[in-house]
Amino acid sequence: MSFLLPVLLGIIGAAILLCLLRMVGGPTPADRAVAVDTTATVTAALLVLLGFAFKRYVYLDVALVYAVLTPGRGPLVATAGAVVTTIGTLFLFLGSLGVLRFPDVYNRLQGGTKCTTLGAFLTVIGVGIMAPGWFVKALLIALFILLTNPISSHALGRAGRKSGVPLWKGSVVDRSGSLESPGGEGP
Repeated sequence: MSFLLPVLLGIIGAAILLCLLRMVGGPTPADRAVAVDTTATVTAALLVLLGFAFKRYVYLDVALVYAVLTPGRGPLVATAGAVVTTIGTLFLFLGSLGVLRFPDVYNRLQGGTKCTTLGAFLTVIGVGIMAPGWFVKALLIALFILLTNPISSHALGRAGRKSGVPLWKGSVVDRSGSLESPGGEGP
């Protein structure tokens, strides 16, 4: 894992940089909010990897009890954890790339939600596999991310739609009208 860690940290660093570019470049406040939300998810995974890299408990406190300290119980467990963590960091990177490259805020929400939720989940679980003593805490954190990230992205998308953020001109389907109540106001 020691040879792979700098690569994973570099990928997550690049993912954060892509999100920062979207935060600065906008073009709308909703785009910036998506970038901030995605950055928070990617940063949580980064804290897990940093804690593992530096073998520091303080990262557990900073990342709401993220756990990374010792390698797994054997080469097979460590390898499995490294594979899961690598796949997770790649999803984090791809999600952040989507936040930068997709054409509108609603498409960006897809990258910022689906990819980074799966990426953070796999990264945290992978680290939990590599540090079995902390697996339960890592699993709880991963489940928390799995439950809360889609909810926050849904709220961002709904707020963007209600505030009039337009769809991309190439969008084919708009079913947001079905979200309206009969009185014209959403629930």
